[in-house]
Amino acid sequence: METGPLVRVSLFRLAEDDHVLLVVMHHIICDAWTLALLTHEAGGALSRRATGDAPPLRDLSVQYADYAKWQRERLQGDLLASALDYWKQELADASTLELPTDRARPNVRSARGGRVVLELPVALGRRTRARWRAARTSRST
Repeated sequence: METGPLVRVSLFRLAEDDHVLLVVMHHIICDAWTLALLTHEAGGALSRRATGDAPPLRDLSVQYADYAKWQRERLQGDLLASALDYWKQELADASTLELPTDRARPNVRSARGGRVVLELPVALGRRTRARWRAARTSRST
């Protein structure tokens, strides 16, 4: 995550009128609300594009970088110290939050991930491996 990219997008053309858009991102940069919004916006834009309509994308008046800059400029000195003191006090007695999960977790954590094996057509496999090499990504053989 230190070197990025944090988001990778690939469009696979399966046939003249059949495509797959693959978006890969780390969960730390995208929550469920954002993913739903992205899916809705991108899906709508692609649908309109397929019918020949131009997607109604407008320039945003404020970007996240603008908000971050405003917040950095605003939160300085005594105001920053006061805000930090407030949250330290509010969270002083906070305990670990145990949320339900989608499946039972092992008693001992590990970094071992899962694996999904897919059988691809030979030509698609060749193109996929070429993309891996071009993007210098890790891959499973």
